[in-house]
Amino acid sequence: MRTRRLVWTFGHAGVRGSAFGYLSNPDDAYLLRNGLFVVADIQNCRVLLINRAHRVVREIGHAGSCGHNPPRSLSSPNGATPLADGSVLVTEIGGWVDRISASGRLLWTIRTLTSYPSDAQLLPNGNVLVAGFDTPGRVDELTPSGRVVCTYAPTGHRSLDRPSLAVRWPNGMIAITDDWHHGIVVVDPKTKKVVWSYGHLNQPGTRLPEQARRARPAPGRAVKSKIP
Repeated sequence: MRTRRLVWTFGHAGVRGSAFGYLSNPDDAYLLRNGLFVVADIQNCRVLLINRAHRVVREIGHAGSCGHNPPRSLSSPNGATPLADGSVLVTEIGGWVDRISASGRLLWTIRTLTSYPSDAQLLPNGNVLVAGFDTPGRVDELTPSGRVVCTYAPTGHRSLDRPSLAVRWPNGMIAITDDWHHGIVVVDPKTKKVVWSYGHLNQPGTRLPEQARRARPAPGRAVKSKIP
């Protein structure tokens, strides 16, 4: 990051494929502690673990075999979140979240309340937080057995439009990227109220608001945020 120099790549820019060295609509690449990269290769219906020598050391699912039967086959995975114990939380378009062990064994799979779950995250209590990339959108907390713990699915002016990610902060608040509304909202799951937001509803843009421009720190100085 300091030099802004490209140090590693995998795949061929602008060219999709399933042969060695190719990807098709990859999403959410992570660098693991052991030096491997894990990536959800959506249209190839697989999750790959790749080393720095560009060798695929493990594969969950297989190109050309798209369907929910983890770990043998996956249905268009759009998320592969690495977990502390070496397992991976896989999110499948079609409506599933799977936890797959470091050895490749299926630990559990759950059906989501949306057919387009996005980037499921494991909570400290062992439950799953997952956004529904729908209109209107939703965010659900589910147990590993599939029981619904809570749901945030507002309607009307406060509805979500294809949210792609929901994460829980240490203080319990839930941050949601409201993709097609071009904003971020932070929600109190107890009251279901928005406690903080950023962006302008249905107004994409790059211009910083006046308040943010005034708050820009001088070089070498930090600015504290008042986000809950």
